[in-house]
Amino acid sequence: EVERYLTALRAYYAADGKELVAFERYLVLHKSGGNHCHINAIGITPAAAQTARQVITAAAQSAGYALTEISATAVTVSPQAALRAAVGDCEYFMAILPDGTRLVRPIMRDERFPMSFGREVLASLAGVPQRADWKKCSVSPAEEAARSEKFKEGFKAFDIV
Repeated sequence: EVERYLTALRAYYAADGKELVAFERYLVLHKSGGNHCHINAIGITPAAAQTARQVITAAAQSAGYALTEISATAVTVSPQAALRAAVGDCEYFMAILPDGTRLVRPIMRDERFPMSFGREVLASLAGVPQRADWKKCSVSPAEEAARSEKFKEGFKAFDIV
């Protein structure tokens, strides 16, 4: 179902002349039990999309992290199997490139991986690095509602449900 939504988001952004780039972060909640996974996706210009792999890889290398590539073909065949082969049962960070390729980093227990890494990279690719800090992105409730409605209306034709 997640892959179907990513496909729908790709089509939505393409209709606006943009390409999808995203990240997924999976965490195990050791103290309370369970887990937490979230995906952040945005549309970026085709020019930015062409640099996405390089920007993400450079940011990871600069922070001391290596990323493993999962091909778009492997994701198409079996996204869960491809991810499990790369990270096992570990927590992970995964960048989703415009062509569907994934760049993934398993996060070992007690390893520190910045929660803001994905957002910083996406903000950079979108050309708004000041939006990397979510606390600086607040708008009024009315503006938030207006943006939400605009998205819902625009996405309606692509929604899978």
